[in-house]
Amino acid sequence: MKQSLLCAMMLATASVSQAGIIFMTNVDTGSPLSINDLTGLTTTGNLMAGMEVTGVFSNGNTQTCTWVATGATSGGCVAGNGADGSFSLSQDGDTLSNPFALQNLSSTALLLVLTINGAPGNTVFDLIATPGLTPGSDAGLAVSGTTVSGAPNGLGTYSNIVNVGVSPALGDLYAQLGIDFGSGLAPGLSASFLADTDNIGLRGGLPGSVADPTGVPEPITFLLCGVSLVAMGLVRRLPEDRL
Repeated sequence: MKQSLLCAMMLATASVSQAGIIFMTNVDTGSPLSINDLTGLTTTGNLMAGMEVTGVFSNGNTQTCTWVATGATSGGCVAGNGADGSFSLSQDGDTLSNPFALQNLSSTALLLVLTINGAPGNTVFDLIATPGLTPGSDAGLAVSGTTVSGAPNGLGTYSNIVNVGVSPALGDLYAQLGIDFGSGLAPGLSASFLADTDNIGLRGGLPGSVADPTGVPEPITFLLCGVSLVAMGLVRRLPEDRL
């Protein structure tokens, strides 16, 4: 807990002058998910059908949509049906290298929090670059990206830790990603972010069916912190017109 708090404080300090950046700040064991296996080393937008995506808005509206395949390698969903509390999220290609595209479609409401629950779509998030940390997984990537100029930062939290088979949860796989936009992503504004995903080979149990009593090892917490700080440093060096 102390290490997680220290990590968050370090990242907050590093991002003071970098408005419009999306990066990871925390992990939460949440409701553990046990799965039987992972399949393939590449997950594209069309392979995540069934994920549940939820947006929370400043006017009190909460909207959820179910991810569908929209092409050979693409997928996405739209929530709100034009109401003042609507958004769209889409993605095309390998999630390791091709970003998710988010847009607030509301007329006046700000988008405060976006949550992607991968489990209903046989999808988990892989946030550690080390290949094979969990058996069957490859190199992952923690959430990172940008919002448009003048928009607030997006603070990412992974939750619902995942273990594969009889292996313990090692802190690299999670079933859910939440992004908190603080004061809110204004109507009409967009964001783009990378967040690597893997597909569940055979559907495992429901969240809570197998809990890893060790939780997230503290060395993993510090490793995640280091990954995020490196990402922040890289974004700082991007030319202004790319932010």
